Amino acid sequence: RVVLGIAAGLAMLVGGDRAIRRAMRAFGQGLMGGGLAMLYAALYAAFSLYQLVPQPVAFGAMVLVMAAGMTLAVRHDAVAMSFLAVLGGLLTPGLLSTGVDARDSLFTYLLLLDLGALAVAFFRKWRWLDVVAFVGTVSLYIGWYNRFHTTKAMVPALLWLGAFYLVFLLLPFLYHLRRKEEAPWSRVIMALVNATFVFITAYIILGDDHQRITGFVALGMSVCYVVMG
Repeated sequence: RVVLGIAAGLAMLVGGDRAIRRAMRAFGQGLMGGGLAMLYAALYAAFSLYQLVPQPVAFGAMVLVMAAGMTLAVRHDAVAMSFLAVLGGLLTPGLLSTGVDARDSLFTYLLLLDLGALAVAFFRKWRWLDVVAFVGTVSLYIGWYNRFHTTKAMVPALLWLGAFYLVFLLLPFLYHLRRKEEAPWSRVIMALVNATFVFITAYIILGDDHQRITGFVALGMSVCYVVMG
């Protein structure tokens, strides 16, 4: 079943690529989107349902599927495929979770995924890809915090939170800064949501025993926005 699923997914990707080359754009994109979904499902089944492969192998294979989907999306200017590829990449840690805290591995993967998605959004002007990456990042961070966070992990949790804050502070505006164009309101709203999430989360992580540090968090964020302004 797994082999048939992988074979079908690959065949749909190849068929979709050929269909687009023959000017059947909508049909080709549909085939490639279905192929990505088929590959994700087959790899999930191989690890979770049938225990045929270890977690690192399944994880690496899903990352390759996501990278292939993003490459095909950029090649064929298919924004829908990019959304599906990034969504699959964001779901991968949850689908392949073993119940063990892998904070640094998870957030390193998530940071690389965000940078890749935002780079594609930058060069292809797919602005909503930023939003998908941001929502997925927030969801995975909250999921990790609710399940694994302890007071001993306060400093690493804040450092990773700061890293994600800087990514979504800078990258959504880089295109407009480079072109010297006025940023639309959607970028400003995203910056406000990013700031709100980061400050509230930092406040919760610090708790009652370290509330005075939140003043320095607010000051640091203010400096970042002054520089951006």
